[in-house]
Amino acid sequence: QLEQMLQADVDEISEWAKRKRLSVEPSKCFITLFTPDMARESKTHPRVFLPDATGAPVLIPLSKKPRVLGVTWDTHFNFSAHADAVVKACKGRLQTLRLLAGTSWGCNKETLLRAYKVYFEPLINYAAPIWAPNASVSAVQRVQRAQNAALRIVTGCHSATRWEYLNQETKVLPVSHKLDLLSSQYLASSLRPSHPSHSAVVSDAG
Repeated sequence: QLEQMLQADVDEISEWAKRKRLSVEPSKCFITLFTPDMARESKTHPRVFLPDATGAPVLIPLSKKPRVLGVTWDTHFNFSAHADAVVKACKGRLQTLRLLAGTSWGCNKETLLRAYKVYFEPLINYAAPIWAPNASVSAVQRVQRAQNAALRIVTGCHSATRWEYLNQETKVLPVSHKLDLLSSQYLASSLRPSHPSHSAVVSDAG
């Protein structure tokens, strides 16, 4: 029944595109099944087809970790994959920060902290209201460790320095606190009737 419903929606989209003299390329599409079932349903590939340029039906490929507008989603909706992508991006920028902190000529702490806020915070904070409320504790902790690595370079502290001291020394909020703050700010803003998400926020969840 699920596949029938999905196929009906895809057929409707395909017909709409045809009326507009447009086409939908099957190779650029994917299907993702969100489910809490980690044992069985997460491996399910709903068989939904989309016609190609010749009209022949093509099976839409399955993607368990689709990336949409910079956010990496996952089958179990815990955004572990997005956290891993953030950590990987942060690690890729650590060498730049190390170069700026060279022992013989390096920048001072204030300059390094500005560099952190420019090159690292946008990666961590991006789309926080979307992924942070559903992110697992372990996923947020991995991002926190990436932040710790950057702040140790900024402050010149050794690897055993606790993250509480790093946050206090740089006046940078812990990752979990910052994500909660951004999510709360977005929620408060969306309560305004003029906000694009207002109808979704005030709707009955049931």
